[in-house]
Amino acid sequence: LRSDVVEVFHRFQRVFRIKPEVSAPTIPLRHLSREVESFEPSPSIPLRIVIMGSQNSMHAVRWANAMVARGHDVHFITMHAKGDEQFDRRVFVHELKFRAPFGYFLNVPNTKNLLLRIAPDVIHVHYASGYGTLTSLSTDRPFVLSTWGDDIFSIPKRSLIYRYLVRRALKQTFLITSASQSLGEATRREVKGSKPIYLVPYSVDTEEFSPRLNQKKNGTFRIGLVKSLEWAYGVDVLIRAFALVNERAKNERLEQKLELILVGKGSQRPLLESMAKSLGVGEQTQFRGAVSQEMMPRTLGELDLFIAPSRSESFEVILVEALACGVPIIGTRAGGVHEIIDDGVTGILIENEKTEDLAEAIWRFIIDDRLRQDFGAAGRLKALREFNWNANVEGMERLYYQCREGKLT
Repeated sequence: LRSDVVEVFHRFQRVFRIKPEVSAPTIPLRHLSREVESFEPSPSIPLRIVIMGSQNSMHAVRWANAMVARGHDVHFITMHAKGDEQFDRRVFVHELKFRAPFGYFLNVPNTKNLLLRIAPDVIHVHYASGYGTLTSLSTDRPFVLSTWGDDIFSIPKRSLIYRYLVRRALKQTFLITSASQSLGEATRREVKGSKPIYLVPYSVDTEEFSPRLNQKKNGTFRIGLVKSLEWAYGVDVLIRAFALVNERAKNERLEQKLELILVGKGSQRPLLESMAKSLGVGEQTQFRGAVSQEMMPRTLGELDLFIAPSRSESFEVILVEALACGVPIIGTRAGGVHEIIDDGVTGILIENEKTEDLAEAIWRFIIDDRLRQDFGAAGRLKALREFNWNANVEGMERLYYQCREGKLT
């Protein structure tokens, strides 16, 4: 009976000339910093680049500054008010009249005119929903699109209209970049594997963040955390684990002095200070408050071990910065942390809320200096290969030239 049904179906297809749907081959995700050496060298001709995005976005502004520093003519089109991020003075900033959210539609005529007047070689859009919508309504040219998270994970789920607008923008892209593996996979599902997607994670300057800034103190083992002092980030779990480690160090007559350095501010600081005192580690725990980004390399250079005990987490740049400084990490299996830490290679992953497991992992690094050195060196190598800002800038520049030519190599 089953074979008869199949035969009838095939005859129906032949009579009405229905071609079976053939799914397009899925294009694999590609890690930009790993592939940059395989690209053709960039020509010396400067590009005219338009970047569409919020001028209070650190990531969008950083790309604009990086490209103008490489000699390109960069124009930044935005409808958002200026934030703390500083543009290179050579970047041309064009502020649109209408603010979000209606500005994504009301600014279309002005954006069309701007793009015609600037006549860019390439358009790079940050965020698939808002600025992706504005760009797709303002030009029919293919563009480079960077997705950042909510524009793929949550906004398309709000309504059919939102999903249509996001997919419209994705359809018009020449290529897409995503900040993490999980985001890249979600983006690929939205485009059904039909678009080139490059992984361009939050990257760091591996010269600025380097083991050469080692500020470690002899005879002292320093454990550190850089995070907001809030419940979601598990600082209380770390303090309890540190107290267990400290007690074990006393019982086993450990020669090294132990210190816990907590960098960040937050509403839980008074509670955490009280907890540290009640557990007998108040004098060994430093609450340093917020530290400027300029001071972060030296702060990380003081640490022997970095802890990320978060209950919930996204992809955190500070973890990449710690890797680049050659500091091994203990983190939880929360959010995108596993994309940064290779368990058993660059650090150790544990389940969140597991105070005893965290204490045991910390103790392993305290008593095994070779383990700490090997994990630190592996972390540094991972940062150079996957999270190298300079390599990603060079790779993006080469993709821009390919976009101008309309052909990927």
